[in-house]
Amino acid sequence: MKYARLLIIVSVVVSALLVFPNRIPEFAGLWLLWCSIRAVQGTLGRVELLAIPVWLLIKWPEPTWTLVVFVAAVLVFGVCMMDAKKWKVSVPVCVLWASWVIWLVHHHAGTSGSSIATNLDGPVVCLGDSLTDYGYPDELKKVIERPVADFGFSGYMTVDGLKLVPEIVSLKPHTVVIELGGHDFNSGESRSETRDNLRSMIESFRGVGAKVVLVEITRGLINDPWFGFDRQLAREYDLDLIPDTMIRRLVFWGPYVPPGSWFNESWHLSVDSLHPNDAGNRMMAKKVAGYLE
Repeated sequence: MKYARLLIIVSVVVSALLVFPNRIPEFAGLWLLWCSIRAVQGTLGRVELLAIPVWLLIKWPEPTWTLVVFVAAVLVFGVCMMDAKKWKVSVPVCVLWASWVIWLVHHHAGTSGSSIATNLDGPVVCLGDSLTDYGYPDELKKVIERPVADFGFSGYMTVDGLKLVPEIVSLKPHTVVIELGGHDFNSGESRSETRDNLRSMIESFRGVGAKVVLVEITRGLINDPWFGFDRQLAREYDLDLIPDTMIRRLVFWGPYVPPGSWFNESWHLSVDSLHPNDAGNRMMAKKVAGYLE
């Protein structure tokens, strides 16, 4: 029994290393289901339930109040309910699931903005670094009935994007899709400066009636060193957010990172486990088009 529990803990930690940040609540829900069944049966061990806060420490998700409530419920349940009789377990289990549902709803609510474009005849502007420059705007032109302006430049940081604002504003865009901030992190720029630059862009584009869509950037293979930076910005300005699942698909379905590295080139979405190939550009264009609708 001891070795079985150890195997369970190892499995949850290993799987937590690879789960996409956007799907963290769903992953927690699966583990919570296992723990709930074990609790009702009277066989749940503290270490099993406490695996949840352990892998949250590994993943570094966005620190919201709903996450704090959920973790607090997990800890209280783990400390107080292990010796409870079966009939007493149902109440804390329900409280635990209620806190999880609130976290799940709040987490995904931050990906849907309510702003509406007023420039009905304007183009869609794709502003970004090499992930944009590699060609998804060209594919986007094929799937939407609206002009697309490509402002993708390899190596661009948010400070470079600021220089393009006057030209983009002059186009009176319908929507601006911003995919910037990755090079800021890689170059050692501060989180606050990057946030201020993006805020300035967002306010400028919305000031001329454009809808703004923010692409969540992957800043770490295992976790997010900036703790949900893009998601927090999307909440602040009520923006549509394309979760980092899109970029992580490029990473995991490329030639150098499993599972993509286990398959031949026809399965790949990227040329180097980051930058999109033709299939990756089509995937990105389809994803972006879904948010434009």
